[in-house]
Amino acid sequence: VAGFIGDQETAWRYLSHGGIESYRAARDYQQHARKLGYEPFSDEQMNELATLRTDLLNEFGTEFDTQYGWAAHVLGKRPTFRDIEERADLAHYRPFYRMASHPTHAGPKALDHDLGLIAGSKVMLAGPSNAGLADPGHSMCISLGQVTVFLLQHDPSTGDLVTMNVLMALTDAAGDAFIEAHQQLEQDAATEDESVSTE
Repeated sequence: VAGFIGDQETAWRYLSHGGIESYRAARDYQQHARKLGYEPFSDEQMNELATLRTDLLNEFGTEFDTQYGWAAHVLGKRPTFRDIEERADLAHYRPFYRMASHPTHAGPKALDHDLGLIAGSKVMLAGPSNAGLADPGHSMCISLGQVTVFLLQHDPSTGDLVTMNVLMALTDAAGDAFIEAHQQLEQDAATEDESVSTE
């Protein structure tokens, strides 16, 4: 998202889209509030949110009413998150996103893919683990570095350029450290398996 928002108009639309999100959240809450044991919003509160939504659609168009409607004016269509990734030239990170999503979401891959287990493990993870951190850890460093660079690029000074280069070097060093720790963990697990099998 930070890589996509490159001008004031898109930034304004992104911030304004909070009104659409508020209306949608309130509508869902209103529908289920009593079943959840909560007090629904008043008609006045719902009317205020509906009026804000109408004003935003009048200002930005009907495509603004979609989940990523704030990006519609740039893409010229009803956007998806994949469209935003591609436009920001970051779609190549999607495989890592999908891999990290498997154990988090209730898809069938969650049953046989767990980042917190070392490959070949025959147990079901039930608690924290220090395994499987290399790719997510490095990806987190890359994301933080990219967001910082996107922000610094808006009005960069010489110091900002130096900071960007240092951030990229630190990101590479962190990636190397994550891989080294992962390889050591795998080696330790293999040694432990060997000692168990010889007993």
